Amino acid sequence: MRYLTRFHLGTTYGCYVELDKILDACPLLEYVYVGSSSDLALIGSLVSADLVKKANLRLRSFTLENTRISQANLEDLISAAPLLDHLQLIGLRQDTVSLRENIKYDRKRIMGHLTTLQRTLSSFHFSVFDEEPLTAEELQETVSRICPRSQEWTFWSPTLTPGMVRCLSHLPNVVTSLELNHVQRSYNGIDCALHRYLCMSPLLLHLKAPKSSYLFDHLDLHRRSHYIHSGPSAKDIQVRPYTGTTGPREIWACRRLRTLWMALHDQGVSLLVTPTHSRILFGYLSRVCPQLVDVRIFAPEIHVSDRQKIYPSFELRLHGGFCLLARLRNLENLQLFSFDRNIAYGRHDLSWMLPVTKPKLTSADRAERREKTAEWASWIAVERTQEEWQWSNHIETVDWGNTTPELVRDLQYLGMLKDVQLMLREIESRDFELWPRRPRISVGPRHGFGYQQEAFVDSFTWDK
Repeated sequence: MRYLTRFHLGTTYGCYVELDKILDACPLLEYVYVGSSSDLALIGSLVSADLVKKANLRLRSFTLENTRISQANLEDLISAAPLLDHLQLIGLRQDTVSLRENIKYDRKRIMGHLTTLQRTLSSFHFSVFDEEPLTAEELQETVSRICPRSQEWTFWSPTLTPGMVRCLSHLPNVVTSLELNHVQRSYNGIDCALHRYLCMSPLLLHLKAPKSSYLFDHLDLHRRSHYIHSGPSAKDIQVRPYTGTTGPREIWACRRLRTLWMALHDQGVSLLVTPTHSRILFGYLSRVCPQLVDVRIFAPEIHVSDRQKIYPSFELRLHGGFCLLARLRNLENLQLFSFDRNIAYGRHDLSWMLPVTKPKLTSADRAERREKTAEWASWIAVERTQEEWQWSNHIETVDWGNTTPELVRDLQYLGMLKDVQLMLREIESRDFELWPRRPRISVGPRHGFGYQQEAFVDSFTWDK
């Protein structure tokens, strides 16, 4: 343990942690994260008086989330760690009964402590669980005094407030990491500050905003979410004209994004209940952000009334476009958080992710897939009818701005079954390598920490 340099501890239930013993046992630690989805109490002094005096801790990054700790102990730790460059104190808990003391925090005092030590950080965050977001003055002080060169910003808020937007606007095209933490969920509308920021921030690499529910409509560039063709044959398909009036779409500028944690919502009650919705989501992410490594998408339930809820779910059947994510060559982690629907999956729905070079993918798998995709001809014909209706009514769709001609071309079939058809042909080609980094995949509540692709396919009970 004495040679350990990174330590990450996450819990889901309340407990106590003696962090001082961990720091003593691991003197070479440089990166420490301790957090909980419930609450977690840090007991002990964190660092001894001797360590504070010597100031020889090697810590460079220190993050606490949802924890209870004495502020005096935090200040001692900062004093003992002269190399500290990233300090994230997220949603600290103030009061506690179990420790028989009343813990209070003072943001100005800890910022004054950093100033006294003449420390400037690459990233700094200090928030309390039951407090409001930072004021404009506090934000300005953080920017100017504590981390004037920061490229990584974490806010205690479910969405970007006007003050935060002004703060970020002083750092145009510099921020590479943006994180929004909070307890409550925010449902952003059409005039969404987060959306505008994504459309003007080409250097952003990491976005973590699981509580900031993003309007799905922003992804539907061609306004095709009303396209319906999930029935067994063309006679079950109704051509539904578009009736929305949300204005032209813009495209995210952050095409090099590597981390994306985001929740989605809709103004109505139809989000993620048809294959078209999933095709739009998977198609948009794979085309606009092709370098994604860590993807976590949340689909919170919709409260229709006091007695009724709708539980969105991601469509994994073949015509739902799950295979479009095969374009993400760097993918290492994929988590889709939603409630399970009682959908009967066939092996052909997921056999596309089985390696061709191993006996996992059989000739019977290929034959079954060809049989199912042969049924799509009538559905694709209906899509053409729907497209003709859109064009004949001159529905404006996208503000392409500075979008490259290549991306405009790649997005032409966004949300359409044609996009899935072309992707399957690419996957079946000899030179296609599926997910070189062997990602962990988790969908819904059933799959825990996730499976690699073969185990993920085997985890389903076929033809329920």
